[in-house]
Amino acid sequence: MRAPPIHHWPACAGQAIRHEGLIVIAVDTPETPIRDAARQRLRQALSEVLAEQGIADRLIVEAGRPPRLERHPGIGLSCTHEPGLSLAAIHFNGPVGIDLMRLDAGLPDTTEIRQLASDYLGPGMVQRQLADPPAFAAAWTAHEASLKCLGLALEEWTPALAERLAQCRCMRLALPASHVGTLCVSPTRMPA
Repeated sequence: MRAPPIHHWPACAGQAIRHEGLIVIAVDTPETPIRDAARQRLRQALSEVLAEQGIADRLIVEAGRPPRLERHPGIGLSCTHEPGLSLAAIHFNGPVGIDLMRLDAGLPDTTEIRQLASDYLGPGMVQRQLADPPAFAAAWTAHEASLKCLGLALEEWTPALAERLAQCRCMRLALPASHVGTLCVSPTRMPA
């Protein structure tokens, strides 16, 4: 499965095309870690793109939960933010997760990468991640996107968690070199 094209909002008005039931929206946002304006712009973009697809519904956003539609619970939504760029994914066929990491903002130092990789990505990932810090960003965004897709909170690696996350199909997104992003979908439709 090829990753869907990324539609830049608002330039994508009238152009958002479903790709295997998926739409990814990119929104330029303020260069600040404070996400209020980014969230507002992304909600507006989501509402407009969904309306273009013939879906007029109330977007429900609650802290700590993925966004969802009031009358269309089978449509998966996911969002991610970094200063300067936010992404949203729409999956018309079920759950979806998306995550983004900005590389030019500086990755964690080697000690922190070692600890994060060991704690969250599994013992086999530590040496691979230290050898190539952008690989850490790719592995981390895939991990976070998979968790979002399955509706799970961040938790430390266990073989059981790895088995659950392996259910997701993950695709690296074509983003500017300053960012790494991953989109994940579940191969089976999850109950609403």
